Amino acid sequence: MAIWGSIIGGMLGFSIGGPFGMLLGSLIGGKMSRARSGGGFRSFAQPQQIFALSLIVLSAKLSKADGQVSREELIAVKDKLKI
Repeated sequence: MAIWGSIIGGMLGFSIGGPFGMLLGSLIGGKMSRARSGGGFRSFAQPQQIFALSLIVLSAKLSKADGQVSREELIAVKDKLKI
């Protein structure tokens, strides 16, 4: 995300060089952030993996919410997520 690189670079630049430093730091931070992210092209698998992992973590938290995880809860999560 180039916006975060621009914001952080701008803040660092402002603290060192004032308004001109902010502009320069924002430009450099944005370019570094875009170069690091691979030009903006991402695979489709990464968002799906993040969603699947988040769903599993959420299911575990909900199972643990009453204090203990029962076998029925584990079976229900495995059946719904097809693990």
